[in-house]
Amino acid sequence: MPEIAVAVIDPGGEHFAQMLYDDIPIKKIIQVLLERLNLPAKLNYELIHKETDKALPPKETLQKAGVQASAELILKPIRDSLLLKYLNKIYKEAEKKIKDKMWDFAKEQLAEIFRLDPEYQDHLNLQKKVLERLPLDINLTDQAESLKQVSQSSSCWKPLGCVILGVGGLGVGLVVIIVVIVAALFNLDLDSFNLPGISGGGPVLGTGDVQITLRWSGTADLDLHVIDTFGEEIWFGNEFSQSGGELDVDANAGCNDIMSSPVENVYWPTNGAPNGTYQIEVVYYWDCNSGPTDYEVTIKQDERVYDVISGTLWEEDETNYVGEFSR
Repeated sequence: MPEIAVAVIDPGGEHFAQMLYDDIPIKKIIQVLLERLNLPAKLNYELIHKETDKALPPKETLQKAGVQASAELILKPIRDSLLLKYLNKIYKEAEKKIKDKMWDFAKEQLAEIFRLDPEYQDHLNLQKKVLERLPLDINLTDQAESLKQVSQSSSCWKPLGCVILGVGGLGVGLVVIIVVIVAALFNLDLDSFNLPGISGGGPVLGTGDVQITLRWSGTADLDLHVIDTFGEEIWFGNEFSQSGGELDVDANAGCNDIMSSPVENVYWPTNGAPNGTYQIEVVYYWDCNSGPTDYEVTIKQDERVYDVISGTLWEEDETNYVGEFSR
C-alpha cells in the first residue's frame, strides 16, 4: 500500500508527522490516529483538511479526497452531546480529585478535557485551583461570577444547560429558583424546563413491536443500553441500530436539562423489530449529586406490557444487567 507523509494536528493543536496509507477509507485512518495519539475512541471525530477547512468524507480515501504529501490535517472530535457528556464526566471526576487533594490526577484529567476541547467552560476554575493548590471552597460569589461567564460564552451547546452547569455545585433546589427567575425575566414557559418541583408534560415515547423504557427519580444520569438480536448495542453513543432500533429519549444527559420524571426509551417501530433475543443493561453514568438511585424498566411487545423489572444503582460507573427477552 502506498503511503504519504502528512502533518496531523491533534485536538489540542500539537503537530505530529505521520505516514498514512492513501488508499484506505478515512474512517479507518481516523481509528489508526486515535490509537497513535492516545485519544478516546468512544467519541466521534472528523479529519479536516486545513487548507480547505472542510472535513474529509469518511468513506473516501486520502487519494480520492485530493490529499497530497505534506498536507496538514486537523483531527478533532465532533462537538455533539456525546463529547459534552464525556467531558462533563471527566470534569466532575477532576473536581472530586481536587477535594481529595489528588492534584496530579486532577491535572491529568483537566489536561485531557482541554486537549479535546480547548473552549470547554471551566466554570469552577479548577485549572487555577490545581495550579495554585487551592482548596475547593466554592461560594455564592464564585458561582455567580462563573454563571455570568458561562451565560456570556458563545461556545456553550445549550443555554439552559449552561445555566444548570454554571450553578451545579449549589444543588437542584437553587437551580430551580434560578430557572424560575430567568423564566420570569424573559417571559418563558416554565413547563418547557421540566425541572424537579415544576410541572410539565413528559416527552412522547416511541413505541411499536418492541419498546424498552427506563424510568427513575432524582437528578442522576442513568443510561439505558439495549443489545439487539444481532449483537449491536443501542445507547447514547449509538442511538440508531442497523436493525431499526432507536434511542429517542436520553434524560438528564451530563446533568443538564434535568427532568422531573427522567425517562429513556429504546424502541423498534411496528413491523420493524427482528426476531431473536434482546438484552438490557442500565448504567449509572453520573450521580449529579443524587446518590443511590432506584429505577424501573418496562418491556413492551406489540404495545403490551411484557415485563417490569426494578433495581437500584449505588454509584457512578456501576452497571446492572437487567435481563433478556425473546421475540
